[in-house]
Amino acid sequence: SPLGELIDHLQKWEDGWLSKLISGCKPIILTGCQGSGKTWTSSTIAIIRTALGSPVQYLLDRHYQGDNQQVWSYLTPKYAATNETQIESAMVDCIDLWSTRIANRPKDKLQIIVDEFTHLPKLVGDTANKFIELALSDTRKAGCQVLLISHNLTNNSFGSGTKDYRTNGTVAIKKYSNDGEKPLDRITV
Repeated sequence: SPLGELIDHLQKWEDGWLSKLISGCKPIILTGCQGSGKTWTSSTIAIIRTALGSPVQYLLDRHYQGDNQQVWSYLTPKYAATNETQIESAMVDCIDLWSTRIANRPKDKLQIIVDEFTHLPKLVGDTANKFIELALSDTRKAGCQVLLISHNLTNNSFGSGTKDYRTNGTVAIKKYSNDGEKPLDRITV
């Protein structure tokens, strides 16, 4: 089957690191400038994870109905949050979901995607800070695959006190563009 072939290719490519990343629960942070393809890459990862049995539970993106509508059209999230109020509410729901799933020791996996995380700590305040702290520490035990998309990997985006979590507890993929329109065929992991 096409899915079987994809899995086989991912497992064979460069010792299978990308296959392990896609199937694992370590949070993935995609960073890069505008036009570097962060959202498209996230969507691709999410599509593969969905095909492997991990549905998208939450998709939080202020541009969900605008610029990113086409990108996300390939996914069917259970809940999409498209403005600050909805995003803050969804973050609270995710925190509760993680606690419940940790207590129940889940065998299944689900996905949570947050695009444009860069400004959310300023827009939704303490909720975003609590969300990121728990997303960087609790999601593996909760069986949640978290994708965070941001322009940079700084404390302004993720909150002070999270550097060690980000350094040791995530995989950061940096994408590039030389014109802000088209991605370059280069990444840093």
